[in-house]
Parts: sequence; C-alpha cells; structure tokens
Amino acid sequence: MRRLSNISIILLVLVSAICWAVPGEVYGQAGADSTQISASTEAGWGQMSAQERERAVAYSNTKNILYFVGTAYGLVVLLAILFTGFSARMRDWALALGQKRFLALVIYLLFFILATAVLSVPLDFYSGYLLEHAYGLSNQTMGSWVWEQAKNLFIVWVIACVVVAILYALIRKYRRGWWVWFGIGSVPFIMFMMIIAPIVLMPMFYTVTPMGDSPLKTRVLDLATEGGIADPEIYVIDASKDTKKLNAMVTGLGDTKRIVFYDNTLAGMADDEILFVVAHEMAHYLKHHIWILVFIASASIFVFCLLTHLMIGPIIRRFSARFGFSRLSDFASLPLIMVFISVFSFIFSPITNGVWRHFEHVSDAYGMDRTGDGDAAARAFEKLAAVNLSNPNPSAFIEFWLYDHPTLADRVNFVRSYQSESRKSDPLHIPGERHLKNIHQLTFGGQNAEAYFSADGTKLIFQSTRDTFACDQIFAMSTVGENTRLVSTGAGVTTCAFYAPNGEQIIYSSTHLGSPECPPKPSQDQGYVWALYADFDIFSANPDGSNPVRLTDSPGYDAECVFSPDGRSILFTSVRDGDLELYIMGTDGGDVRRLTHQIGYDGGAFFSPDGRRIVYRAFHPQEPEAIAEYQRLLAENLVRPSQMDIFVMDADGSNRRQVTRNGAANFCPYFHPDGRRIIFASNLDDPNGRNFELYLINDDGTELERLTYNETFDGFPMFSRDGTKLVFASNRNNGRPDETNIFIADWVK
Repeated sequence: MRRLSNISIILLVLVSAICWAVPGEVYGQAGADSTQISASTEAGWGQMSAQERERAVAYSNTKNILYFVGTAYGLVVLLAILFTGFSARMRDWALALGQKRFLALVIYLLFFILATAVLSVPLDFYSGYLLEHAYGLSNQTMGSWVWEQAKNLFIVWVIACVVVAILYALIRKYRRGWWVWFGIGSVPFIMFMMIIAPIVLMPMFYTVTPMGDSPLKTRVLDLATEGGIADPEIYVIDASKDTKKLNAMVTGLGDTKRIVFYDNTLAGMADDEILFVVAHEMAHYLKHHIWILVFIASASIFVFCLLTHLMIGPIIRRFSARFGFSRLSDFASLPLIMVFISVFSFIFSPITNGVWRHFEHVSDAYGMDRTGDGDAAARAFEKLAAVNLSNPNPSAFIEFWLYDHPTLADRVNFVRSYQSESRKSDPLHIPGERHLKNIHQLTFGGQNAEAYFSADGTKLIFQSTRDTFACDQIFAMSTVGENTRLVSTGAGVTTCAFYAPNGEQIIYSSTHLGSPECPPKPSQDQGYVWALYADFDIFSANPDGSNPVRLTDSPGYDAECVFSPDGRSILFTSVRDGDLELYIMGTDGGDVRRLTHQIGYDGGAFFSPDGRRIVYRAFHPQEPEAIAEYQRLLAENLVRPSQMDIFVMDADGSNRRQVTRNGAANFCPYFHPDGRRIIFASNLDDPNGRNFELYLINDDGTELERLTYNETFDGFPMFSRDGTKLVFASNRNNGRPDETNIFIADWVK
C-alpha cells in the first residue's frame, strides 16, 4: 500500500495498526524507503554495473535524507499550527459548523488533515512522484498519483474520526488513566485493521485477482500447506500500473489470511526465487511474529501515551495563550499530542527496527530450511536490489536507525553459507529438491542403475557392474542397502529386472544363453548409441535367482520387461517384427500381443498403478533421412537416444497420446501412485544435453516441475507403491567420475 505523507503517518502513529495492517515491502523496509536493501561487501552488488551502483547509492541516499528532512518538517508544521493558534481556529470553525461534539471533531479532522496535506505537498510530490520518475521506478501518471493521495487522505480521515473520537472520550472520562485504556483498546483495533486490510484497503488501490492455475501456484500451495498454512488463498495485484518495484507478502489474519504477489514479481523473478520469498514471509506467521508485532504496536502506543500524559501538562499550561486551549481534553490539542508521539516514535525506532531485523533473520533461516536453495535466495535479494535501486553500502548509522531488515550483504552471505537443518541431517540433498528428504545412498562404487521396488516396499532389484563382473548383472538388496546378493546367472549381460506383485517371482533380460561372455560395447565412431543385443531374452526366476526360465525365444532383442500390477501380464520391448515395439504377454511367455505400430523406438514402458494405462518413451522419426538413419542403426542392433518423448496409452494400445514435446531426451518414465502424474528423467534444461535431472509432469503434459538439481545425472526413478519413497540412480556423491549409485529418499508432497 502506498505510504502516506509524514504528517498523516504521525497521525496514524496514534493507532500504529495502520502501519502494521497495511502490507509493506517484503524485503529491505528501511525507514523512509521500504525498498532500501543494503550491503557492506561485494556480495550485495549482484550483477549491477558500476553505473547502476552509482544510481542506487544516489537514490537511496536521497531517500534517507528525505526521511530525516520529512520528519523534521512534519514537526515544524505541527508546531506552526500550534503556536500560530491555527489549531484553535480550526476548532472554532468546526464548532460553528457542527453543534454536536463528534460532528465538530469530524469537521476539525477534515480541516486539519487537509491543511497538513497541503503544507506537505512539495515534499510528498518530490519524494513520491518526481524522484521515482527521475530514477525510472514509477509508472504512475500525475493523475493517478493525485488520485492515490486523495484516497490516502480519505482513509486517514475515516480512521482518525473513530480513533481520535475514542481518544478524547477517554481523556475526558479518565483524566489520569486515559493512556491505559487507549493502550488496551489498541489491541482489538490493530487486529481488526489486520483483518480488513487485504479485503477493504488493498482493493482501494489495486485490482486484486486470484492467481491463475500454474506449476508455480501448485508449488506455492504445497509449500504453504507443508509449512502449516492450510488452504491459503493466493492473489495477484496489478502493481505494475504504478511501480516497477518487486514485492510479495503474506497478509491478513484469520479468514482473510492470504499470499499476495505484485504482478511485477511474477514477471521479474524465477520460480525458485519466488518460493524462497514465500517461505520467508510464511515464517512471520508460523514463528508468531505477527502476534509479537501486535504486542509491540500496542505496547508502543501504551508507552508513548504514558510519556505524553506525564509531560504534556506543563507544556499546555505554559503556552495555553499561544495555543488557544488550556486543557488536554480540548481536541485542538491534537497537534501537540502528535508532536510528542512522533518524537517518541522517532527516538524508539532503532529499538523496534532492531527487533524486526532479528525477525527477518529468523525468517531467512526458515526460508532456507524450507527451500534449501541459497543460490535462489541470494538471487532474489540481489534482483530486488537491482530492480529497486537499493544502496548496497549503508553507513552503520543508517543501518542502525532506519533498517528493519539486515543489510543485503549480510543476507546474501548468510543464505549462501547457511546449512539448513534439513541439509545437516540430509547431506546428500541438493538445494531446490523440495520433494526429497532423508536421501540415503545404497550402493557405493561401480555402475548401478534401474532399481525397482518389490510390491511390499522392502526390497530392491537392480542391475550393476561390480566386483568381478565386467558387465551388468542383476542384484537384490533391502531398501536400506543391506543383504546385497546376485540373482542373475552371472553370465552374459543383463538388464531391466522387476519383481512380481506377489513377490514370488522376478523377471529380467539376459544374453547368457547366447554367450557367457560380456558382449562388445558399441564403437565410439557411431557417437552415443545404445546397444540392442540380439541375444537378449526375457527370463523368470525365483526371488533368489534360482530356477531361471526362458520366456522369449524370438530372434533379436527382447528386453525392458515389467509385470502388470495384477501380476498376470508382462510388458516388454522387442524387435521381433522388425522394429522396436511394445508387446504384452502372459507370465509364461504365451499370448503375445503387439501394442504399438509406428516406426521408431517404443520402449521403457511401465503400467499405471491400476494397470489400465501404460507410460513409455518413444522416438518416431518423421523425415526420410531420419527414418533411414534409424533403420541403419537398428540393422546394426543400435539405437540413438538423443531425442525421445514420453507417451501414454491404454493397456490395450489404444488412445495413445504424447506427453512431452521439448525436443530433449526424455526417458525412464514412471507413474506417480496417484495415477495422474509421471516422473521421468530428461536433459531438457542442459543445452549441451549431458545433464539429466528428474521431472514431474501431469499425464496431459501440464505442470512440469523439476525435482532434482544435480549437475551430472539423476535417472531411473520409481515410487514405492504407497508413494512415500522414491528410488533413483545418480552420480551425486560418487567416488569416481564414472560411478552411478542407487539412492532412496522420502517423498515430500
């Protein structure tokens, strides 16, 4: 909400509620300018150029000077109104126009507010309009600025009519104890103002609209819900019509509690930066800062009114002739009360600012605990500084007197070095991986991949090149990485193992019948290609690997096999008809049915939890040259996986539709237990195509969300049946550059 003139603010100090209930800037509210974020080291400059730094310093220094000048000017205006007897004359005019005391007070307040507003126009116009336009921070027209000031004055007048009427009623009734009752009464009033601010005051200045559905909204809702703010409402205000500055807030109380974004913020900040901002603001509620703020505001009113009561009497007696009143109960004394309140507020401001700096630091720490992303937090701070032209080098005095947030340099250094509580207990966690918690490494060394849960969630089956084995064999282990044992024959090469739903059988693919030796790897002359060994056939065996039974015997590649959820069928990929297609067969290898019929690679398929649908990866070349290249490689038992997309279809092969269309290599898709979302690996965020991360997407292709932030490889994800665990393969924490290991994590919604 727009700041009022200094005189109006002094009036509202009587009911600090307005200052607290009306939302201010998220970061760096510092005295006269709520956007002054500072830094004492190079950390605070971010990407600002030398010219931008000079402009930021000049702008912030000007705002600081205006704060002190404005405070002094406000006092001069009040004292002038008092010592010229103008307050008494306005009282006489009001009494002449309004016979009843309350009506006369209402008229007096109108005269007083208009008079102080007119006297403050030069300073307000320069600081709120000319200066903002001079530095390119404002989008307001002159008419808009004038209209906004008029609305501000109207709000001040309406609230002052209620508050000042109560104040003087208490002074008349409780001559010696009015300050006690006014302090007590401020508590419910402050709470009331906090409740109505987002639903009454904010819409008077902005168009407030619910945030549209988007992946960011989903992440914000999840973050808020996980933090304990149930079913928060999220709104966007059209702040860009007035300002270029960035802001977001959690505002309101009780049923009016909501998350509010400036539209500039959504347009100007990355999602991970916004999430840190939201987490920071959530902390003010969850750490009870709001209630402490209510107490501080009420206590301030209580103390300021007490000091005023103790000191104002002698002043009135000495200057009553000049003032035109001799009693505190005369509402012409309002400017004198405001002089005392404003002086006390100014003197005590370093104390209240210091308390709030502490709260901001606590909120930064909470934001780090929730997001774990110090880089995003630092970028958010530095972006706010750059956009809002904040001074990265405040003097110690300015920081002490004006800053109710830590300096930017302190905040940037803090978030970049902070080791969140989750990170301390979860050292394998990488900042930004908000859905993963308690990550544990299960294998250590070698090449380990494609780990899949047993139906009861107690065991994993995976392929690994380790120990004396020169190529992949199938192993089983517990979900804590214990009791690792070989369950394939130990001959040939194997891939893609899976547990039967009843836990009484495993399936995998192996070349051991063709040769007990490891087949040769593809030549590097072909570039990056996958081998489709012709000797691969599908086998079933007991869970301990005994009694292997061959299920396929067609020429060429048969692999990538999984059980259906009911355990009655096996889904697999085969070249038996001359192309890489998906097939389904019985658990004995019979009743084989082809599901896909389009030229290209269809593979890596899994059933949905209810068994009614299938998700898979596919590459379908379209141009004649691409088709010819695909068929040439296939004839050599190779495929190039440089571009693949995720598809879904019904379990009988019908209703096929494409999920991803990003031009990247998307593979190893798996259904989330809700049957609506799909997790998969992709290199879509790496221009070089080398770094694979995990992503989550709706089965209709909407709401793509990145899950992991490793700098090398994360892939082959699978959820436990109840959705509480995620197993995946990763290069994180590897002992050697060529190592891939198995990790398991708690899944956080």
